[in-house]
Amino acid sequence: MTAPWNPRDDMAQVLFDEEAIRRRIGELAAEITRDYLPRHQEDPRWNLMLVSVLRGSVFFLVDLVRAIGVPATVDFMDIASYGVSGRIKILKDLADDIRGRDVLVVDSVIDTGLTLGYLLNQLHARQPRSLHVATFINRSGLRLIHDLPLKYSGFDLEDLFVVGYGLDYRERYRNLPYMGILKDEIMNSEPERPRFAHPSEAEFARLLEFYRISWQYEPRTFVLREDENRKVEVGFSPDFYLPEFDLYIEVTTKKPHLMDRKLRQVESLRQQHPGIRVELIDRANFELLARKLKHHDSF
Repeated sequence: MTAPWNPRDDMAQVLFDEEAIRRRIGELAAEITRDYLPRHQEDPRWNLMLVSVLRGSVFFLVDLVRAIGVPATVDFMDIASYGVSGRIKILKDLADDIRGRDVLVVDSVIDTGLTLGYLLNQLHARQPRSLHVATFINRSGLRLIHDLPLKYSGFDLEDLFVVGYGLDYRERYRNLPYMGILKDEIMNSEPERPRFAHPSEAEFARLLEFYRISWQYEPRTFVLREDENRKVEVGFSPDFYLPEFDLYIEVTTKKPHLMDRKLRQVESLRQQHPGIRVELIDRANFELLARKLKHHDSF
């Protein structure tokens, strides 16, 4: 008989058990109730709008909203960032209008703040009455955006990587009722697969692996244009780097507007960085390129 999975065997340390989490959420809920209760007293029809950033924050949201002592509604957004380029895409938008509403964004963890900063800019443009953030874990040691309207924070872990209570490692451990640090042998067992921006990129990666060609996904961003203060205005991150060939690959589809834009980016990269080898390919040429590279043919 197969032994049941015991996730505690994978933990180097349990940081916050169920009781510590329950207690801290109660404290946060009391702060939120105190701050927003005057709004409800002014207008009995008022309610606080909680926006959950999927997926991990759902666990925190459910416990938090049940402990808050003011009327509240919930809505959800899902956003993704890809590679080092920081490309961000809204995967699921809000169902309700937030104009004139008091909005509290609920997140599971904040680190650099880049993705959350993008989300807040999107929400601010929709003209809410107020916009603040509550996070369960604040990894302040990794922060790059420092002016976030972070008003409620559960635990500050600086730069520790934790799992459980909504936070995952390769989509595992989210369902744990506690939070902990994984053992080194679990973290280093295999390289993490990147989150590709488009299915064609995943297809190209699988083809490279079939031909045993090593690759890196968006390992570097090249500066294409700076302003007079040397602040980057335009950057470009080719999709793949093939270290064996010292070659960058940008993947495209046959959509004319996309091909034209990517062709301009590739040409600009070649002009600004003449020592960089870069190729633009579409799906129809994936197999041909991989075969040529495998046999070290010229292209």
